[in-house]
Amino acid sequence: MHSLKILLLSAIASLVATSTFAADWIWTSPKPQHGETSWFRHEFNLEKPGEGTLTITADNSYALYINGLLAGMQRLTEDWAEPDEYQLVRVLRPGKNSIAVRVSNDEEAAGLMVNLKVKDGGKNVVIGSGSNWQARRNLQPKWSALDAHGGGWTKAHSFGAAGKVKPWGALKPAKKVTSGLFEFQQFRERSSDPFELHDGDRVVLLGGTFIERAQRYGWLETALQARFPDRKFTVRNLAWSADTVRADSRGIFSTPEVGYAQMIEQVRELSPTVIILNYGANEAFEGPTGLEKFVAGYEQLLNDLAPTGASHVLLSPHMLLKMAPPLPDPAAQNKRLVAYTQAIEKLAKDRHLYFANLLVTGMRRPLFNRHSDAGLHFNEAGYQQMSEAVVDAVFGLGSREAMATIDASAQKATEARGCSISKIKMSPKSIEFQVTFEPGYVGDLTLRGQGFLKGNFEVRIDGSPAGRISTENTSPTGVTIPTGSRLNKLRAAIVRKNELYFHSWRPQNITYLFLFRKHEQGNNAKEDEEFRPLVEKLEAEIAAMKKSSQSVKVELVRVK
Repeated sequence: MHSLKILLLSAIASLVATSTFAADWIWTSPKPQHGETSWFRHEFNLEKPGEGTLTITADNSYALYINGLLAGMQRLTEDWAEPDEYQLVRVLRPGKNSIAVRVSNDEEAAGLMVNLKVKDGGKNVVIGSGSNWQARRNLQPKWSALDAHGGGWTKAHSFGAAGKVKPWGALKPAKKVTSGLFEFQQFRERSSDPFELHDGDRVVLLGGTFIERAQRYGWLETALQARFPDRKFTVRNLAWSADTVRADSRGIFSTPEVGYAQMIEQVRELSPTVIILNYGANEAFEGPTGLEKFVAGYEQLLNDLAPTGASHVLLSPHMLLKMAPPLPDPAAQNKRLVAYTQAIEKLAKDRHLYFANLLVTGMRRPLFNRHSDAGLHFNEAGYQQMSEAVVDAVFGLGSREAMATIDASAQKATEARGCSISKIKMSPKSIEFQVTFEPGYVGDLTLRGQGFLKGNFEVRIDGSPAGRISTENTSPTGVTIPTGSRLNKLRAAIVRKNELYFHSWRPQNITYLFLFRKHEQGNNAKEDEEFRPLVEKLEAEIAAMKKSSQSVKVELVRVK
């Protein structure tokens, strides 16, 4: 009797520990390839759809789309034996619906299993993956859209029933996960015009080389932080050099599709409220023939980012600079960049997104050979110039150069723009005053005056030397006081923060920590989380620094 109880309990435990589904494991062919990515679709009709439950798993990772919108993802590092379960509320619609899944394989075996249960009026409808699903091995524009069309789709190959067929065998009970579609339903448009950042915003930067290298110099975030010194927000840079809207540069030991899926996942994990995107510079080399593909890829990317609920800002590419021979004349490529910029502007307009034209902005702020080493990318001086241009373009600020006129004899400011002047003190050997800048003024101060001392002066900003000026032959436009140096500490903190965050999501030994050699050193992956408090500490310092940097003490001390 005792033995019988043990056998019964064992059988019950076995039933509890596994799950079966009315679905098959499927793939594009009977023999999957290592590192292969495949796409799957299934369309179905409902009359009066109610709530539904969708269970899905993939060997090794998936991106799930329902009616064209990204609903969820599974990492390469997750256990395919434990399916994900999504509760679908107000997602399915009367008439045609679609399920689309991109699956990436990282081993020999590969497969997808999807099981949907939904109430349709008085009926219970079950839809499972099987040989009636469509499959393909190459990417097609708008493949996940509800109204997708075009050739190249074939019948999926079925390996057999999920929960039974080898090599997968029995599956664990599904774990409940939250669908991004619920966040998408809460999507909020920002009413402010021009665009603004708010307290608590989480800004994510995506794009290619221009955005990735911005973290090296720190000028772009410095300009953003200085624009809103009284608002606390964070900035995360997830850009990748030479990247495209299809993540062509992100396929580390795998395909770009895998890198793309990881990028979307990384963005979603950050829960951004604002995403600033800068694409088109690399794609424009394909010229007019690549334009349609670029727009389709950008639309797909925006669809995949939509569930975050973040506001999107689309930046155009910047112009290329004409350098001295033997470097080539960029005129033809700049012409192509104009065409791609126009396409991005139309895309933003059609989707009611914010758009900033950096081609035009760059022309307003003159760019010279000194701003670039080869004309294609900017050096530090170029990033300082272009970062202010980006802020101008996004936030509609126009010229952001502070100016003040001081009457030395009366020891008061008679005119000020972008700042206020106070605590003026004069002596035969020095001039001293306090400058408080308005939000957004990150550059130098143009100083004009009456009764100024003539001669050469050392400039000190908050007691630290910041260069020398001469008032011997002062022009009517005044002299430039290098008050931009007040942001040096802020920028240094931003650069350090960017460096720490970069190493947390793109460690040099990523293969050993997270990919196919993690069995050797994967235990060190725990150190990835140790970057978080270091980054957050620097962000607190940045918030304090940007407030204090708005007001500085300027001293002009006579020198021989």
